[in-house]
Amino acid sequence: MEETQKKSIRSWVDSQKDSLILDLVKIVNLESVSHPEPEKGKQTPFGEGCQRALHAMLERGSSMGLCAANYEERLGSLSLRGEERCSPERVIGVWTHLDVVPAGEGWQYKPFDAVYEDGMVIGRGAQDNKSAAIMGLYLLKGLKDLDISLEHPVALYLGCSEECGMQDLDYFLKHYHAPGLSLIADCGFPACYGEKGSMTFEIRTGRKSLLSDVKVDAGTAHNIVPGTARVRFAVDGETYTVEAEGVSGHSAFPEGSVNAIEGLLGKMMVHSKIPEEEKNTLRPFWNFVKTTDGSAAGIQKEDPLLGNLTCCGTILTCKDNVWALSLDLRYPDSADPAWIVRKITSVAEAQGCIAEQKSHLPSFGLKPDHPVVKKLTEVYNQETGRSDQAYSMAGGTYAAKLPRAIPFGIAFADKRKIQEKFPKGHGDYHQPDEAVIIDQILDALYIYLVGMVELDALLTEYERNEVTIWETTV
Repeated sequence: MEETQKKSIRSWVDSQKDSLILDLVKIVNLESVSHPEPEKGKQTPFGEGCQRALHAMLERGSSMGLCAANYEERLGSLSLRGEERCSPERVIGVWTHLDVVPAGEGWQYKPFDAVYEDGMVIGRGAQDNKSAAIMGLYLLKGLKDLDISLEHPVALYLGCSEECGMQDLDYFLKHYHAPGLSLIADCGFPACYGEKGSMTFEIRTGRKSLLSDVKVDAGTAHNIVPGTARVRFAVDGETYTVEAEGVSGHSAFPEGSVNAIEGLLGKMMVHSKIPEEEKNTLRPFWNFVKTTDGSAAGIQKEDPLLGNLTCCGTILTCKDNVWALSLDLRYPDSADPAWIVRKITSVAEAQGCIAEQKSHLPSFGLKPDHPVVKKLTEVYNQETGRSDQAYSMAGGTYAAKLPRAIPFGIAFADKRKIQEKFPKGHGDYHQPDEAVIIDQILDALYIYLVGMVELDALLTEYERNEVTIWETTV
């Protein structure tokens, strides 16, 4: 791409800053926590909050002169001319999601009353993944305003159930056609060539609790390491409360987080009023949450390409006097998922518990030098002056289910501005006071605009040579 065109794109991107901030604040203010199970027969399968967010994005896109499509309230799309509906095989899809994890506790700011402060928008979903949705909206606006013509048109997809099973995508793939190439704007720069597989399990105790009136508040979502945990219970008519604090984080990247469930169970193990038999019932749970490498179940696995296996306890409950612990597990492609299930099941049963697998997303991988991965990484490095390499990651994105998909941005590694403003355990995605740096969103928008031109040229070159670019997949 010529430098004059890049300068024109950069100038246009900078001119959109104020408008982009307003649009991001508005969409963050909509509390769009997705329902874990779609409500059959409802016009709002993932909840009214998700529906409001989806409608708001589609309406905003329409006001910009874009074509909007609503796929039965599961997800939506925006494009310049509706190409994703008439010729999806030609489309480069940019995938984002509007649903967010629950707010949780410990916020200094209001999670759904977003503010723009110190160059950041602060609110639940600001970073994961509503800023990417707004970036995608302005990507289309930029292609339109700058009159950038592409052989492979771009479409923005807006999901409503990414955080709880991707049932939005399951529905879409069953009833509609996927784009010819998908970029998942829900990770970091540069391009990602592979993701670990992910599983969730529920471990239940084999006997009922001896405690009375048990109320537990320990974990809000399967993919969040909880930063606070609390249990209230009664013994012989007396009520007791046990609390613990940790450092919240994403369960796919547990380094630096401190699981409050571990602290809570540790305190319960030495509580003078809790019977020894009850402590023995809970001890397997304590063992599971003490580590994050799966060693409690003998499933630890190192992998230099996709990264090591991780396993985190994320939600502790007591329903109908039965204790249950949710596990969120990420495994590299070199680990056998059937072996993992067998090991966890057998270890749980040996300790008097019952293990049930609740969900599974398989791992995926391309060669690190795949042409699309290589091109996107080159664009990122050229425009940032860096020399980063394509990477693999633990987080499960839409790429686990979409064909011909590659995660690409939009997060930057430099989060010092966030770290300097907030205490440890605050400010990042899935944490209290979640924040996003606006100048980085503008940089991501610029990279995506340049990247679309370069990627379009690459795909066109392969087509002219009658070579399928996906023949290089692993």
